[in-house]
Amino acid sequence: MACSVRWSDTKGVRMPRGMNHLKQLQILEVVDIGGTSKKTIEELGDLSQLRKLSVTSKGATENKHKIFCAAFEKLTSLQSLYVDAEGSLDVGTIEWLNSVSYSPPLLRSLKLNGSLAELPDWFGNLKQLVKMQLSRSRLKDGKMMETLGALPNLMLLRLYRNAYVGEKLVFRRGEFPKLKEVDIYFSEQLREIRFEEGTTPQMGSIEIYGCRLESGIVDIKHLPRLEIIVLQYDGDVAKFDMLRGEVDAHLNHPVLQMSNDQRRS
Repeated sequence: MACSVRWSDTKGVRMPRGMNHLKQLQILEVVDIGGTSKKTIEELGDLSQLRKLSVTSKGATENKHKIFCAAFEKLTSLQSLYVDAEGSLDVGTIEWLNSVSYSPPLLRSLKLNGSLAELPDWFGNLKQLVKMQLSRSRLKDGKMMETLGALPNLMLLRLYRNAYVGEKLVFRRGEFPKLKEVDIYFSEQLREIRFEEGTTPQMGSIEIYGCRLESGIVDIKHLPRLEIIVLQYDGDVAKFDMLRGEVDAHLNHPVLQMSNDQRRS
């Protein structure tokens, strides 16, 4: 099957009609929703064996967004989804994902790049999700942590480029039962990261890059399996001596690694 490609503001390609005939297709990257016809977007829902899907949505109409959401709900074998709203000049919204009412039951990896403002309700149903990456989402309230913290199999959480725009990120008691790694890059508003007793019992790795934590990283003593904390631009983390003291006193002897000289302690 030939594939038509045209220049656009996005990173994807326009898909041809007849996609529904590719019944054994398992990986499809990267579909430009804006440049693809509504009929072809609808046909994506017939790919019953599809396991991995990447799409770019910049410039797509509201109607095409709705058609894609309806097709997405039918992909019962899907394990990995990447939705990118970034064009050549700016990043668009993916708030239209709120119209999804049913998520594929086997989804294990979800990567989103674009403004959300709040998490869609269907995120709470991602019981098999292992990896989550949010970029430029601009999430503000505690519902994000409450929703993601309740996911029973989430092991990796990445928050990039103002995915979260609140001042405090609190990992609360009983949340994130299997989370092993959290990476936070360029959250301009973030001032404090705090771990309550009884949270993230499997946490092994924390990586912070380009954040100005004026109130520091607090109570890592509550992370019994912590192995490493990586701080890029460690001078931006206040109460650094207190953090180092917690690291030195930690029973699991974690490593504190800093980007400027790669020292370990």
